[in-house]
Amino acid sequence: MFMFVTGRCAMTGKGSDIRMSRAVYDPAIREALTLGEVGRMKSVLKRARKVQAETGNLSAGIADLEAAIARLEKR
Repeated sequence: MFMFVTGRCAMTGKGSDIRMSRAVYDPAIREALTLGEVGRMKSVLKRARKVQAETGNLSAGIADLEAAIARLEKR
């Protein structure tokens, strides 16, 4: 299960959803790549794309997942 976390200052209410979504997704992306499980990669990729559409750029992680999925599916 993934959490959507926002980094907001308690005093001003300002912050960066993009920065926090990266903090949440980068470990999940790295874990999926390390495990080499295509199903897990596709699941993380689907969620990462959704977060990217909602909050900002996760293109490096998405590109890593896409490349790994393509490489593993060719086996």
